[in-house]
Order: sequence, then C-alpha cells, then structure tokens
Amino acid sequence: MSYIDALEDIHAGLPRQGVGSEETAKTLFDAIKHPHKIQRAIDMGCGTGRSTIWLAEHGIHTVAVDIHQPFLNVLRKEAIRANVADRLDIQNMSIDNVPYPDESFDLVWSEGAAYFIGWAQALSAWKHLLKPDGYLIATDMFWTTDKPSHELSDFFKNDNVLALEQAIKIARQSGYSVIKIYIQPDSDWFDEYYHALGKRAEKLSQHVDPATKQAADMAKREIAIRHKYAGEYEHVGFVLQSSQ
Repeated sequence: MSYIDALEDIHAGLPRQGVGSEETAKTLFDAIKHPHKIQRAIDMGCGTGRSTIWLAEHGIHTVAVDIHQPFLNVLRKEAIRANVADRLDIQNMSIDNVPYPDESFDLVWSEGAAYFIGWAQALSAWKHLLKPDGYLIATDMFWTTDKPSHELSDFFKNDNVLALEQAIKIARQSGYSVIKIYIQPDSDWFDEYYHALGKRAEKLSQHVDPATKQAADMAKREIAIRHKYAGEYEHVGFVLQSSQ
C-alpha cells in the first residue's frame, strides 16, 4: 500500500476528513447577504460530504467533487439516507480542472482542500465558475505569526501554508471582496476531527503495513503539533464575493 492510500484509509469512516463543524458552516453561510438566492453550489474536495449534505438540506442543488472514489461512495449512501440525493451531482474529478461553464454557480464551497493546489491557484481557478456577485466560501490553514517555530514549519513544509495576511491580500488581488474572516474554534479541531482521528491512529500505529504505520504516526504527530503550537497557526474560514 502506498503512503497516500494509507493516508486516505486512515480517514475512511471518520465523521470528518478535516477541521470543521456544522456550526462553522452555518456561521460562514450566514455571512451571505441574500442566502435565499443561493440555488446552485459546488463543493470542491467534498470528502464524504458532511457539508455537501448540509448545503443540500438547505435546498441548494450541489455538485460534489473529489478524486477519492471511496469517499464519494459514502457520500452517495449518506445522501440517500438524508433524503437529499436528488439535489446532488457527485463527480470524481480534480478540483483544479472542473469542466463547468462560466457563471454556473452561485456558491463555490471548499473546506480544507484549497491547499492541495495552492490558495492563489484555487481562488483563480474557481472564480470563473461564479455568477456575478457569487460567493466563495473556503476554509484553510494559515500562519498567524510572522515566524512560525522551526518544528512547526518543518512539519508543514510541503503543505503550501501562507500567512493569513498574505491570504487576504491574494483574495483581493484575485478579484474578490472579503466579506468575512472567521478563526475556527478549537472544537472544530479536536471535538469534530482529531478526537476520532487520534483514536484511529493509535489503533493503527502498530500495523504491520509500513505505509499504514507511517500514516498513523504522522496523524499522531500532527495532533501533538496542534497542542504545542496552537497560537502560531489557525484554520480560517473566508467568505469572499466575486467582484465583477
């Protein structure tokens, strides 16, 4: 098994695949000036679709995009269970190459997935999908210090982490108005995500498969890093509106 496959497997079946909560989703969505006008959305890097289903439950027809088919299979089952399958279009495709026409959506939504292609690239690649004055709601991790500790920056050296002020500047340069910036609470990290991930990682840290053991050990270290350096980085929600 490859390390990437092991990393995906260790997240399989967890309530969430990243930092977030329904409370945060509501906080961000409530910043939209006329939320009743949001009829069509696309969820970039949807995972198993907790937020995708949340959008659909609010009457929004949503395209769910991810490249990990097992996550999409779970989403399909959960959508049927939640009675919202008729409002979803589930697609296995990359978030940096979504073949929809310009101005197809009122809302682009993405939780913790922009870093896969880079914050600037994500904001640029997704903008044409928005209708005039449409919204982009995205969460990601950013430095909140000018000089992150060496251990911290080394751990996230491959994750395209930006300073929060730089991310705000990029958003404006990319043609968006910044409507809201929301520092996500610790409960989004620990109660919603790390609690379940930590239990899974502890169980798999003695696994005979080297890649699985590596993924488990990395998850445990990530949680320890968050405990140690919480003041130096945050998961942040952005509500952006396309400026025409």
